[in-house]
Amino acid sequence: ILKKYFWEIFPPTEDFDWRANLSHLIETGSPTHNGNIRYRPPLVKEEVIINIRSHPLKNRENNIIGTVSLVEYVTKKAKLEEGLRRAYRELRATQEQLVQSGKMATAGRLAGGVAHELNNPLGGILGFTQAALLDTKEDDQIYKDLKAIEEAALHCKEIVSGLLNFSRQTKGEFKEVDVNKAIEATLALVNHQTKLQNIEIVKDLSSRLSKVTGNFNQLQQVFLNMVTNARDAMPEGGKLFITTRNIARGKKVEATFLDTGSGIPEEHMDKLFEPFFTTKDPGKGVGLGLSVSYGIIKDHGGEIEVKNRKGAGVEFRIILPARRITAR
Repeated sequence: ILKKYFWEIFPPTEDFDWRANLSHLIETGSPTHNGNIRYRPPLVKEEVIINIRSHPLKNRENNIIGTVSLVEYVTKKAKLEEGLRRAYRELRATQEQLVQSGKMATAGRLAGGVAHELNNPLGGILGFTQAALLDTKEDDQIYKDLKAIEEAALHCKEIVSGLLNFSRQTKGEFKEVDVNKAIEATLALVNHQTKLQNIEIVKDLSSRLSKVTGNFNQLQQVFLNMVTNARDAMPEGGKLFITTRNIARGKKVEATFLDTGSGIPEEHMDKLFEPFFTTKDPGKGVGLGLSVSYGIIKDHGGEIEVKNRKGAGVEFRIILPARRITAR
């Protein structure tokens, strides 16, 4: 080792060039600290993590006559820190899910109470308005005014219906459900609309998909929301990729909806499942669709995730536990 250059003992690798680093130190005369570097020494199978600090050696005339480097082996420490950071990220993600669940539960209770309080007077307004319309000529100004009241009342009724669905006041019967059939039934409802908007549906539905335990109508409501959101995100047309498959060794069922729209701004991602949050233009949505979908999937013991896909649009991922088959 004596009388050998540092880089002869530790040859440069793709990750770090020792010689260039020390040459820079000699040129500038400033100490360097390269932090944690992943390095794979020659003839060693596993990479190590090292921390490097280098200083110039100067004579009495303040001229640089060499360098001194401290190479600290920190592999175990660095891996421990990495594990702690990963555990912290997972803890934060779990905490955010719990906070979101708590917010949804509170909002659900509030929404249910408000919806029930509004239902009766709203029904009266709608009933009297429609009765008055029957006694009014269509060419009268009052008829147009009554129609405006009726439309506003129907819009309010839609909001109340969404609130009741969101609050999960009525839980349907759970039984064996074929997710593929629920998706096909949903697409049949919107087939005409998607064709009019020049949206191509590309399906890749697994023929061996496990069944789930759930409510067919509620799951269909979720899938309808996924498709209509994708449709609204592609006003000029595009493609909607729908995929189903078994995951987690058949213990779970996954359904993904990927559109080719413009995506969702990152600052809106954390609010997507909150009640009344919407990025749509006024009159095109009340912001309850994703909140209701979130509640339904949680009731089914599942998860719903959303992310922007680079070069594509938005991908919604729904995961449901597969139905357990009990031996007889």
